[in-house]
Amino acid sequence: MKSIVSRYWQNTLARNTIWMFLGQGLRLLIQAAYFVIIARSLGVAQYGAFAAVTAMVSILSPFVGLGCTNLIVRNVARDRSLLDESFGNGVVTTLATGLLGAFVVVGICRWTLPGSIGGTVILMVALADMVGLRLTLLAASTFQAVERLDKTAQFNVLISGARFAGIAATVAVVPHPSAQLWSIVYAVSTLLATVISVLSVRELLKC
Repeated sequence: MKSIVSRYWQNTLARNTIWMFLGQGLRLLIQAAYFVIIARSLGVAQYGAFAAVTAMVSILSPFVGLGCTNLIVRNVARDRSLLDESFGNGVVTTLATGLLGAFVVVGICRWTLPGSIGGTVILMVALADMVGLRLTLLAASTFQAVERLDKTAQFNVLISGARFAGIAATVAVVPHPSAQLWSIVYAVSTLLATVISVLSVRELLKC
């Protein structure tokens, strides 16, 4: 039995499949946990404001990066020497489109959502999901391109884990935080995950 498992683990496709399965499963569990904490700690009105902003951001965030996460997988899978160039282009494109998209979201939300939802909430969530999250996904795709799906899975868990740690620590200090405070924690925890992810790619590029 042990030899069968060992042979299965040595197979790259099988090993990568297991990593992604575990990563996605753990990510969903963590997301469910921190959304329960958010809903219980923020209350109906505050949670509704936060959910409205995240919904608006989620509509536009897929356009950030102009598909660079898919392009880096395609290009680097064909030619490993393009890794540095593709990642650099992806970072620049993601930052440019993400920042632009964030300000577009702020404008749309100010026009469509109730004025009671603070501008800080909108801006923090937009920056977290349209810049921080997208850069982390770019880093995850970079490792996917070189068949290191263990790192890809870890980054998927990292972003949710950082947010969970942030809200859990916040609730421990402030049992009923405002949507504004949580949006700041949301953005900062996402930024920390992004920094770790990007630095990991920099180490890969040095290899």
